[in-house]
Amino acid sequence: KCVMNIDKQQWSIGERMGQLAEETAQDLETVHSVALQRDEEAQLAMDVMREDLEEERYLRTQAEEAHREALHVVQMREEELETAAKMATRAQTELAEIKRELLEVKAHNHRLQAENERNKKSVNSDLAEMASLLRLTRQTSTPQIAPMDLPHSNYPLG
Repeated sequence: KCVMNIDKQQWSIGERMGQLAEETAQDLETVHSVALQRDEEAQLAMDVMREDLEEERYLRTQAEEAHREALHVVQMREEELETAAKMATRAQTELAEIKRELLEVKAHNHRLQAENERNKKSVNSDLAEMASLLRLTRQTSTPQIAPMDLPHSNYPLG
């Protein structure tokens, strides 16, 4: 009876071990199925990440190219500004020189006008003196030749 009881228990244990083995096999299938699904999801996620990385690299390349172009434009503008500043400085220098020359010309013109005024006064004074002397000469001298004796005389007769 004891042997039979042991056999029965062993058979019951064997049956239970078979059930557990079957359940474990089903669990392993489920785990394997879930693992395959997760692997597919991970693969899809990696594909998406790879595409995102490629897009990010492309965008970064585009941004770097735009940055280089912007730097080139800025450098060109800086050179243009430097050239314009040099030209402005040169123009200011030339303008200052022209102003200086203009002041010199004005000063010279003023000196010439003053000299011209002095000369006018001197000439007017000389003319007035000559006119005075001429009047005096006419009053005091007697003509040696009569006006009608002169050829083509413009003096009126009489």
